[in-house]
Amino acid sequence: MSFVVKPCAGGTVFVINFDGLRKVDFKSIIQKLKGTKFEVCVETPEVLLLKSPDSEITLFKSGKIMAKNIKTKEDAERIAKEFGAIIEAD
Repeated sequence: MSFVVKPCAGGTVFVINFDGLRKVDFKSIIQKLKGTKFEVCVETPEVLLLKSPDSEITLFKSGKIMAKNIKTKEDAERIAKEFGAIIEAD
């Protein structure tokens, strides 16, 4: 699983793009998230809002992820690895 992590201007939000992940099936993702540290807070046709003990994640239908309340790029990369493993991003 490879990904690109880019910080946004404010410094506490990082955009994560997984290579090859272009469109996601929210119902499948929600099932895969059960029993993990990621909790689904809001589901709309275009985005899922998720919370974990260390971050808030917005997952867009396109596969783009915004990780909020992140202090460092290393933390964003760790979250990308954890989340990518759960959703099986290649």
